[in-house]
Amino acid sequence: MKRALIVVDVQNDFCEGGSLAVNGANEIIRPINVMQESFQVVVYTADWHPKNHVSFASTHGAELFSTKEINGSTQVMWPDHCVENTNGAMFHPGLKVGRDGDANIIRKGVDVDIDSYSGFYDNDKKTATGLTDMLKSYGVDEVYVCGLATDYCVKFTALDAAAEGFRTFVIWDASRGVFQNEDDAERTARELEDAGVGLTTIGEVLDPQSSFIARMMTFSTNEGAHLIGLGCYASAIHQAVVNAGLVSEGMFMDCLISQLRMAEETIAMKRQQMIDAQADAEGTQKEDENQ
Repeated sequence: MKRALIVVDVQNDFCEGGSLAVNGANEIIRPINVMQESFQVVVYTADWHPKNHVSFASTHGAELFSTKEINGSTQVMWPDHCVENTNGAMFHPGLKVGRDGDANIIRKGVDVDIDSYSGFYDNDKKTATGLTDMLKSYGVDEVYVCGLATDYCVKFTALDAAAEGFRTFVIWDASRGVFQNEDDAERTARELEDAGVGLTTIGEVLDPQSSFIARMMTFSTNEGAHLIGLGCYASAIHQAVVNAGLVSEGMFMDCLISQLRMAEETIAMKRQQMIDAQADAEGTQKEDENQ
């Protein structure tokens, strides 16, 4: 199995100080650099818009972040961003781009009349960027998507990757979202999972054999052993990724809290299974006694 990492739109305009900066964007740059070493193929996508692009509010005299029906689809009115050959369109200087001077770069949104959230197609699905052919030329069958922004370009790139037949994952904690509404993160995760896209983490990418849940489930079904196992593994991961500066303390805690919730659900499920099994056994015993 050949894996590719797709790094989505880590450009100056989407990072701190940019015209369309995503909260926390700079936090993911170092982890992405480290993860690149774990992949045989790395591809970088980039918005590369002409001036007066259809997605710019300034093009229409529209209110920022309002929506407008254009050519049969709903277009968000964004600030001018990632205009071709400007500093805002350049990759963040902290991002490692390519190996030995060679980089696989896919530029999108190049048509003035149509936006392109996905790294695979324009939004109308009529024009391909060439990413599918590039991945297939390398023999890739599994892709991992990260970058900016989770609920837009990362999501649509992942959805199209899955639709193109690649086994697809989004590295959730190596992405940052716009998330304008309270439930946007949950809705995005659900939409990805419904399309068969897996959600994973930086730690799992760096050590695929050791997700929190996989490790926890190797312990006995005793509830205490589950949580002890999770705690020991969390401590080990903390040493590996936080102390090494690969992720922030906040990112680590967010992931840990998420895994603790999953552990709680697992324990509750096992407890219910035991109750159900006991009830079935008692029911069988009563039937035998009645006979």
